[in-house]
Amino acid sequence: MKDKYITFRVSEKEREEIERQVRKRGFKDRTQFLRRLIENVLKTFCLMLFFGLLGCASVSFLPATNFQGFFPSQSVEILFEKPQKSYIILGKITAESGDISENSLYKKLKQKAINVGADAVIIENTGPAGTDYLGGVVHRIEGLAIKWQQNPLSPK
Repeated sequence: MKDKYITFRVSEKEREEIERQVRKRGFKDRTQFLRRLIENVLKTFCLMLFFGLLGCASVSFLPATNFQGFFPSQSVEILFEKPQKSYIILGKITAESGDISENSLYKKLKQKAINVGADAVIIENTGPAGTDYLGGVVHRIEGLAIKWQQNPLSPK
């Protein structure tokens, strides 16, 4: 019957050095040292997983078929109804996340709109979009990125 444990062949000199390092760090023996090491590695991994996966927001831009591309804009207005001014639709922006506030989600949506050159975003839909893999609520904001249409008769 084979051993269930992984064994390493270590010379006597290496073994003594390991024991010296273990005692130097205040552990009784190698087993205590290895347990603590494994605990610390698992804690670090869990924290990285927790903050890495939960700290994410997804923002996407689906360009309109006539989208030409613009330089980034200086600022973006958030509108909750269609404006009276003439505009062209650049595309649809969607922002979603399960862990950040709605205000933070609006900031991310505005940043994406600035990057695509929009002057405003007409919010079409907000609210829960389902649940994430941990059972938390995923919030979604959807809107149309628009650019104000210049009146050809007005002076520039």
